[in-house]
Amino acid sequence: GVSDVDVSTTVAGRYYVQVTAGDQEPIPGSPFEVIAYPGPASQQTSVTTVFGAQLASADSDVLVAVAGEEVSLSVAPRDMYGNVTVFSKGALVSATATSSGTVTPFEERTGTKQEVTLFTSFRVAGSYLLSAMIGNQVLDGYPRILTVVSAATEPRKCMLFGEALQGVKCNRISTLT
Repeated sequence: GVSDVDVSTTVAGRYYVQVTAGDQEPIPGSPFEVIAYPGPASQQTSVTTVFGAQLASADSDVLVAVAGEEVSLSVAPRDMYGNVTVFSKGALVSATATSSGTVTPFEERTGTKQEVTLFTSFRVAGSYLLSAMIGNQVLDGYPRILTVVSAATEPRKCMLFGEALQGVKCNRISTLT
């Protein structure tokens, strides 16, 4: 007779399936090699890593970055079961940061089917809403809050302006900026 054999797994890999008949003897050709391939990238399980920003505190999900320094976001694709996979040919991975209606896009400079890394730097300190997507699907864990703080002042690069540089007169207010 003819029988169907169903094989199902959530873990990608190579398997050998032993098929036996009613007398528990393997059928001819058994075991059969079955290769389970990962599925397409999923926004629910793909892994993101942010560089150039750190958590505000150990118990916080808020990221903090410094204005003028580069921030990068890497996305490593995983299928719906968490298996390492690749991005499909037409997959668009994107990230933006929005503050007061101003959108700062992240730019893709390095990307392969195995991982995409996006970059940006912020010129203005403030609070941003960081969003990351595969196609039109928002990645799990996003949007996130990103706080951009002003960079430390470099005293050797400061310039002074004002009338006080020319000298001051007693009992008069002079300005120096």
